[in-house]
This record gives sequence, C-alpha cells and structure tokens, in this order.
Amino acid sequence: MFGQRILRQIYSFTRVIDDYNSLVVASPTPSNSVHAGSTYAIIPHHVTLNAAISPPDPKKWAAIEADYKTYIAKILSLGGYCDEEVTAAVPVIIRLEQRLAGVSLSKIEEIERAVTLYSAFTFADANAKYPLTVGAVLDSYGLDITDNVPGPLNKIGFYDFAYFDKAEALVASTPVDDFKAFLSYRLLHNAAPHLSPEYHTANWEFFGKKISGQKTEPASEKFCATQADAVFGEILGKYYLEAVWSDETATGADAMVRALFASFQSGIEKSDWLDEQTRANAKTKLSKFIHLLGGPENPKLYPDVDLDPASYLANRWAVSQQDVADNIKLLGTTVDKTVWGMTAQTINAYYDPSVNEIVFPAAILQSPFFNADFDAAQNFGAIGAVIGHEITHGFDNSGRNYDGNGNLN
Repeated sequence: MFGQRILRQIYSFTRVIDDYNSLVVASPTPSNSVHAGSTYAIIPHHVTLNAAISPPDPKKWAAIEADYKTYIAKILSLGGYCDEEVTAAVPVIIRLEQRLAGVSLSKIEEIERAVTLYSAFTFADANAKYPLTVGAVLDSYGLDITDNVPGPLNKIGFYDFAYFDKAEALVASTPVDDFKAFLSYRLLHNAAPHLSPEYHTANWEFFGKKISGQKTEPASEKFCATQADAVFGEILGKYYLEAVWSDETATGADAMVRALFASFQSGIEKSDWLDEQTRANAKTKLSKFIHLLGGPENPKLYPDVDLDPASYLANRWAVSQQDVADNIKLLGTTVDKTVWGMTAQTINAYYDPSVNEIVFPAAILQSPFFNADFDAAQNFGAIGAVIGHEITHGFDNSGRNYDGNGNLN
C-alpha cells in the first residue's frame, strides 16, 4: 500500500504538488535556484520525460509500448494497487505522459532557450500568470506568492513562456484524479531503484534491459557505490582529495592552465580574421576566466541531516529536502563562484558560462591525463587538450553569448 498510503489524501492539484515535492527522490525543483547575473534567482526547469518512453517516432513507441505498460502495472501492483485499480490507472498514466511529451520543447528549442535573456517576475506575478504550475510549486516551498514588491529575494526568471503556457493549460484541463494516478506512479517509479529487490528488478528489466540493452542487472555493491557517490559525492570527495591531491599536483596543473590561457591570448592577438572590437571583447573575457582545480574547498557535509541506518529511502529524502532548503536560502545572495558542479573523484571537466569558469576535478588530474613528473609534452598532449577544449567552450556557439562575468548578453 506504499503509493496509496502516501497520496491517498490528495484532493487538489496544489496538494498534489505539495505532497509530491515533499517525497520526491533526488533534488526537486528548487535546485533551479541558480545564478542569474550576480545574485541567485529561481529559474524554473521544464518537465522532461525519458526519451525512450516518449519518442517522436511512432514505430519506436510501438516497439516498447506493451513492455512499458507492463512495467507501470508491475510498479503500481508492488505499491499496493489492486488489479482493478491498476487496469484503470495504466491508460491514464500513459495518456498524461504523452500529453506532457507534447508540451516539452524540442532539442533546438532547448538550445535557443539556453541563450535567451530571461524575464524577471515577482512571485506574485508568476503566481498570477501560472497559478497551477509555477505558483503552486513556489507556494509548496514556503515562498510568499502574494509578494509583488520586486527585489533580489522575490525574483523568478523565465527564459520562455511557450512551455509554461502549454503546461498551465494542460494542468487546468486535467482531472485531479488523473494527476493522483500519475504522481502515485512517478513516486513509486522514482523510488523503485531504492526499494526492495522486486522494485529494483522491475525497474531494471524495462529501463536497463529493454531500453538500454544491458545484459545483467548491476550487482548490489556496484549500485550502492554509485548511489553513495551520487548522494554524498562531496563527502567522498573530501577523502579522495586527502588520498590523491598534493601541492605538487596543484601547482603543476595550475601552471598548465595558465600556459593554455597565454596560448589563447596569443592566438586572439594574431588572428587576422577578427575585427578589433571582437578581439578586444575576446581578450577581456579570457582575462576574466576562473579555473578551479582538485575539489571544493568547503564540501557539503550535511551536518544537520539525521541519517537512519535502517531507512535508506528516508535518508535520501532527508538529503533531498536539505538540498532544497539550502538552495532556497541562496535566493538574493551573491553568486559563489567556488561552488563545484562535479565531485573531486569524477574523471571529467566542464566549462560553466554563467560564471565563466573551467573546472578540473582531481580525478582527471591523475595519470594518464596528468602527472607532475611527466615530460611537459606528455601533459600538454593529454590534459592540455582537455584544458584547451574547455576554454574553447567560452567562445563557442553557446559560450559566446555570455560575457566575462557570466552575464547573458
């Protein structure tokens, strides 16, 4: 009766939002509290569905439709729904997911959205325009949707209105009972990998085996290690840094980055195809690049979260809610450009245009990518290519739309 017990008291869409947000696994909507300019603001995200279950090609959908319906039925049955309730709920859930897919933006629209200036609203204005979607979410997180006095603590930014116009219309035209069925399923689906083996296996058989083509279900120890990294990545990163990071590595990597900056500077100055204004702008932006190496100086350690060794899923929810609360507290504060979007133990790197920043975790600053004892040619041929790649993102089709301070122009 897991799913029914959780959502049995829902009687309005606002309550649907409130209940679902209080229980959803992983970081919910207020993680959209992101920087916009020099201070943090809420930027609402779009609801997206797994591409495998909402393909634009009817033939692809036909190939998985039966298996997907079987998966939904299995998850609802495990959650305590009787056969009659399952039979009634499955087509409702499928229909609503298909309607949501119709609301979603195309890939091209998503790319255009990323380089579009946002329009700032107060919470009251956002609630007046989108009461059933954006307003309901803001209210569920304790934000004052009656406040219409503009200010840094009362700002939500929209990059586009077409999606939210369609989403609001969809919600207004959908019966509450349909949302109850849909969110009961979504809650169980999101929780499935973290519940009993029956849930976990049902989820893997469709998404892992059918959709991704995996041959065997991941062993529990591998799954647990992955989840520990996903939930407490910065805590693990703290210990990882203690094991692998050194002043020698930090100094050598820093010198590599600065050498690549100098190379880019020279290239900009010598490029005869640039006009002088563009050249000046490029040099200014390059001079304002920030680079982070190793891992965060102040990792998130969750000192106020009480964990129960006997309640894994409840622990995930507790961490999720702490993330939400922490993000809400950021509203209106100055953007912290030392916050990391990757853990120290991640073998990867990235460029963040909103702060004009390149980031290289400790894990990618290890052999074979980098070693302070390697010949310079080895390092430049390995991590040097990665560093140059990330710097280039600052001037590509997306990054070029942001200035040296991370403002979208």
